[in-house]
Amino acid sequence: MKSHRNYRQPPTFHTAIEWLEQEQATGEVLQRARTILKLQPLLVSVLGTELTKQCLIINYTGGTLRLAVANNACAAKIKQLAPSMMRHLNKHGLALQNVELKVIRSTT
Repeated sequence: MKSHRNYRQPPTFHTAIEWLEQEQATGEVLQRARTILKLQPLLVSVLGTELTKQCLIINYTGGTLRLAVANNACAAKIKQLAPSMMRHLNKHGLALQNVELKVIRSTT
């Protein structure tokens, strides 16, 4: 009969967040995820619901917010709103210095 001593203990987490909190190597990932989750409602308050539906947060690192946008019209509107968006996000504790936009064209 085999010994069960070599088997790992079952995980003590129930959610992905709990897993990320337990692992030292994933601390940076968790922090970035929390920052992006904090960004979403702040973007809605500056860009409005309809424009926010047309963009997706790609990343936020080093003071640069990268957004994927649906089309050139959305990109132009967000560029116009970028200074007020930066002021608003900085007021809420994010050190935003730059906004980069990537237009994602639909293939349909």
